[in-house]
Amino acid sequence: MTATSQTISSVGVELLRPASINSGALEQLNAGYPLLLETLEPARLSQTLQDLGAEIGRPYIDTKESPFLVQSIKPEEDALDQSSNSFNGELRMHTENPYEDLEPDFLLIGCSANSEQAVTLISDGNIAFSGLAEPVRKRLQEPRFSVLEAGKFAAAAGRARQMIAQNVPVAKIADDGKFDFQIDFEATVARGLYKDALEQFEHRCRAIAREIILNPGDVLVLPNQRVIHGRKSFNTNTKSPERRQLLRMFVQKG
Repeated sequence: MTATSQTISSVGVELLRPASINSGALEQLNAGYPLLLETLEPARLSQTLQDLGAEIGRPYIDTKESPFLVQSIKPEEDALDQSSNSFNGELRMHTENPYEDLEPDFLLIGCSANSEQAVTLISDGNIAFSGLAEPVRKRLQEPRFSVLEAGKFAAAAGRARQMIAQNVPVAKIADDGKFDFQIDFEATVARGLYKDALEQFEHRCRAIAREIILNPGDVLVLPNQRVIHGRKSFNTNTKSPERRQLLRMFVQKG
């Protein structure tokens, strides 16, 4: 790490703030820790995300989400108060695109504007998971869960939400002895004790979450299967050119 790098710890997540993507930062990222790069140039944020993504792994286009490598996300008038990444309602905590065909290893989120001071939430999934009772942890590792597609896709197609995965676990043990997670608390469903396990895990993720207000030029880099993220609800003026706008890019391991 460079001399200007610093690490900030909390109950919910350890957040590394490097001055650049260097070998130390990459090692931390691959170990499951999120990075926050600050005070970059908002005017060239799209190119910055592409440059960072190429250093981290292989950026890719998910045409189901957008035809562009770098996706623009901002509140729109016809979508207010809905729980989705382009709306201003609460975005429940999740990993990105769990059990989709294209599921990123890393998620890059760049802030272009945030006059509303909207709050992003991040939690270390392993810390949240370790705080649960052993029977609950075991249930979350069993293939007893189903995942629905995002509501925005069903709404766009004018149909009910489809199931994209059935009989899958939420948590899987990884080679390093920690757990990887594939979870969207808005889209993952289960019954009985397994539904209760989901609710306990979501409550724990929210309880330990670090709150981050992204400023223009900031880039948050998340290891997707280790850090669970979301967003608090916020008020916005959809006619304001300064309303919150994020740029997002998906990256797979190189």
